[in-house]
Amino acid sequence: IERADLYGLDRILEVARKLPCVPFDLVGLLDGPIPDVPPNLTIHGRIPDLTDFFRRASVVWRPVRHDGVSWMILESLGHGRHVLWTYPFPGCIEVKDTADSAQQIESLYRMHQQGTLRLNDEGARFMASDGYNPMVLKNQIRARLENILQS
Repeated sequence: IERADLYGLDRILEVARKLPCVPFDLVGLLDGPIPDVPPNLTIHGRIPDLTDFFRRASVVWRPVRHDGVSWMILESLGHGRHVLWTYPFPGCIEVKDTADSAQQIESLYRMHQQGTLRLNDEGARFMASDGYNPMVLKNQIRARLENILQS
């Protein structure tokens, strides 16, 4: 399976065409160019720090066909962004296909335009919980390494 198929490029193009009033940013393109890009889709290459994108985004959509726990998903939730993902995950909206994705994006975009879209508090709380808190993870790693050194 090609990387573009794995990461859902065809899905992104389809939904961007269905929702011409919604601006989309595609981040992390390694191979290109992409033919026939809709005018509402801006393409960005590989970017080492996505913090600025997370700050500007209302919604992060990861339409992958196969994925592990994604740092992009975790960071997006930590920034309080609404996240659409192919898999069920705390604080995320699970989307199965392009029709479902387009409906969710359109609904969230409408709320954003009306000024009623709030931060994703559920996702941010989940990321602040002990399971994903960076200091907790750091302390767990340190404890494991100390255990290894002592044995």
